[in-house]
Amino acid sequence: MNAFSMTGVAAWSAKDVADWLSKEGMMEYIDALRQTDGAALLQLTQADFHRPPLLLVSSDGGQQLLERLETLRIETHIEAHKNGHANGHAGGLPNGTVQPQRNGTLRTAEMVRIPIPPMEASRTSFPPEWGKTGVAFVYAVVCFVTTTVVISVVHERVPPKEHTPPLPDKFFDLFNRVEWAFSICEINGMLLVALWLLQWAVLKHRSIIGRRFFFIVGTLYLYRCITMYITTLPVPGMHFKCSPKLLGDWEAQMRRVMKMIAGGGLSITGSHTMCGDYLYSGHTVMLTLTYLFIKEYSPRRFWWYHWFCWTLSAVGVFCILLAHDHYTVDVVVAYFITTRLFWWYHTMANQQSLKETSQSNLFSRVWWYQLFLYLEENVSGIVPRSYQLPPWVRTVQWNRGVMYSRLDVQ
Repeated sequence: MNAFSMTGVAAWSAKDVADWLSKEGMMEYIDALRQTDGAALLQLTQADFHRPPLLLVSSDGGQQLLERLETLRIETHIEAHKNGHANGHAGGLPNGTVQPQRNGTLRTAEMVRIPIPPMEASRTSFPPEWGKTGVAFVYAVVCFVTTTVVISVVHERVPPKEHTPPLPDKFFDLFNRVEWAFSICEINGMLLVALWLLQWAVLKHRSIIGRRFFFIVGTLYLYRCITMYITTLPVPGMHFKCSPKLLGDWEAQMRRVMKMIAGGGLSITGSHTMCGDYLYSGHTVMLTLTYLFIKEYSPRRFWWYHWFCWTLSAVGVFCILLAHDHYTVDVVVAYFITTRLFWWYHTMANQQSLKETSQSNLFSRVWWYQLFLYLEENVSGIVPRSYQLPPWVRTVQWNRGVMYSRLDVQ
């Protein structure tokens, strides 16, 4: 029994409630329950999560918090029962568990069974399964490396800009090229990736969310391999300075591929000097996908954070076009495929009925459905937006700040 319940939940102050929520990794509820004391906390029901302010915070209908509250109620009842015996009476027990006799002794009237929910119920609904996360990470790496190799292959097929000029583009007609705009795009992209990695590091269910990110980004780059290989477009502008073609020198091509991988495929690092990777834009993929994950797995009350990240993403996409480094259709296709794959995957993951193959489940016909089942089969329901410090940070804090005491239970 934890230190909070030993002090009596009903006697908790609003600060005690906030400390308990933080300890349980449900920090998204702290603001909504900032004026709630222990007695009010124990009175929360499912109906409270169907109206503001809890409706605006909870992503799982309050399931995780309600399960933990039920455990608290039982712990409080058991504690009251123990204290009653310690004071020489059996007050507070339901159903007349013990009855006094005329001679002053107590006898058992009936056995009371108290159903105690499993302490790990909320955890088993979202098992970490880091092995599956590793599989998704390997899948993403393979797709990224394959994309880089395909870029090198397609580069050899790009027609010279002197012979095949850029295709007509309405955006290019309206806006003149701004040379430094693409650097702004890549800086915004790196900021969004950094923010997402920091956020992901403190998510309680980071293994589940991590494999979702790796699978989606890997699949998006796999689609990109296909589109750029089957249709090779001319460069979008005469300003492009493409690396010379190697004409079958595979050793030199592999060195070029490794250089591009080491530089993250960014022009700002000087690693991306090849042409032909159009239809669709990889930069748009990352700008859009990181924003979608940041918004999906952060509390709704962080609206200012969401707007900041949306601004970074939108400005970055606009700068791609302003730099004339991609056709407008590249950006449109990248946005469409990224958002749809993100929404389809999460819809399937959040609905248990869509994890069953049937005639009515048309999602089961996509080619990656079996891999999806492998990654999501043990995840039950919507993953909560819960946060906790990484294990190594918690271990350091525990070693520094925890004092041990002996507790004798009679």
